[in-house]
Amino acid sequence: MTFLSLALSLTLLVPILSAGTTAITPSIAFEKLGSLVGDWEAKTEMGAVIRINYRLASADSVLVQTYTTPSGRQTLTVFHMDGASLIATHYCAQGNQPRLRLENSSTDNSLAFLFFDATNLPDPGASHLRRLQLDLVDPDHFAQTETYSSAGKDDTDVLKFARVH
Repeated sequence: MTFLSLALSLTLLVPILSAGTTAITPSIAFEKLGSLVGDWEAKTEMGAVIRINYRLASADSVLVQTYTTPSGRQTLTVFHMDGASLIATHYCAQGNQPRLRLENSSTDNSLAFLFFDATNLPDPGASHLRRLQLDLVDPDHFAQTETYSSAGKDDTDVLKFARVH
């Protein structure tokens, strides 16, 4: 084994991101997401309350996020393993269903999902969820960052959620 091949093997085995932060495996990320089971609330900049509920389903193999707007409209995002990958399928109020895969750069407390395909998306330029990030702050707080893409332009929103006890 040459020095170069050994270095490449080590790089693949120990993905270091920065300042000692180690990447998380998809299966461990799914377990971390399970800590979100329950009810959560966030206030928008305008003072409206967004509610999210997480629940496990299908013998705990699926995590379902129900996102409810102040008007009562709901969307669903379903997280599940797909072989060695962790997938999030977002059932959007726009009627499309983007599928996102956990990014390799995700860490213990920052889980980022990136668009890889969608169903019912009329064309690639139509508005759709392109990136979803969950930053787990502590057992009672997390931030959700959603990036939507439309006609090649991104729009990002961040909501800070607190657990409802």
